Amino acid sequence: METKNTATISDADLIALVLSYGAEAAPASDVITRELAIRADALGWWKGQPDRVVAIAQFRIACLCIPFGDFHGATERAIGRPVWTQEFANVDMPLLQEILAKGNG
Repeated sequence: METKNTATISDADLIALVLSYGAEAAPASDVITRELAIRADALGWWKGQPDRVVAIAQFRIACLCIPFGDFHGATERAIGRPVWTQEFANVDMPLLQEILAKGNG
C-alpha cells in the first residue's frame, strides 16, 4: 500500500494502516506522515477500539494521531494504573513494554 502520497490512500485504508500498528508483533512506524496523522485523527480511528490496541498503535507511530488526553487515558486503562505525563517522554518506551508484558488480560 502506497502511503507517501496522502491523497491516494482511502480513509478506510488509512484507518486499517493505523490499527495494524496495534497488533502484538507490529514494528514501529515511520510510514505515517504528519499529514496522514492529521487525517487519521480527523477520522477518529481510535473511537470504539480497545484501549490496548489504541495505546500500542500510538506508541509505535512517531506522529501523534490521537488527542493526547485520549492516548493518555487509553494507556492508563491498558496498564491498569495512573500514568504520569512525563512517563511518555522516555525514549525506551517502558509504558509500551508494560502494556505488552501485561498481555491481553
